[in-house]
Amino acid sequence: VVVNANHKKLTNVIDLDENDLLEASVFPNPAKDFFQVELAENTDFELELINAMGQVIVKQSYTDRNSAFISTGDLASGMYILNITSGDKYSSMNVAVTH
Repeated sequence: VVVNANHKKLTNVIDLDENDLLEASVFPNPAKDFFQVELAENTDFELELINAMGQVIVKQSYTDRNSAFISTGDLASGMYILNITSGDKYSSMNVAVTH
């Protein structure tokens, strides 16, 4: 049983396995004109950038790479969620965009 800060029981909790995590980093964060995603090794991966309303703003796939550059010029300032998947591994992190 998992309980949140308000002492309410949470029901749809995902069991996370450390072996499922994808080693990734994002910089600079906050980002002004662009940000770079860097993975620990070359792999095929997909990334999604999701805005505060839950809309997928960017969705891109990469083959046999360990990095990607994302331009933020067309994005509104704010917080975004970056999801990265590679096979059955994943990483999710917050990215701040400031102009």
